[in-house]
Amino acid sequence: MSLSLKKQICMPGHGLTICFIELPLTRELTRFEHIKRFDNRVELVGRAVEVDKKEDSDLFYIKVHFTQFKNSLWEQFTEAFENRQVLIKELKHKL
Repeated sequence: MSLSLKKQICMPGHGLTICFIELPLTRELTRFEHIKRFDNRVELVGRAVEVDKKEDSDLFYIKVHFTQFKNSLWEQFTEAFENRQVLIKELKHKL
């Protein structure tokens, strides 16, 4: 997975926890620790393994290698994402 972030927010070797929360949100997210309150989340723990500067921008691409996650939740999340992508493509072709 790759992320696009501002300079010096993350460097190679930094540990990351990334959470995907299914919409709609059931409550407002005001602080990072509140993420644990969402039942519909997929949490992944990993490390930044590569950092590349984005051309003509102050952003950097961060390549992340995930080491800890619940495989069944990740599979459910990716399946739901793929299904939504199919729906988007179908809607696009109707236009």
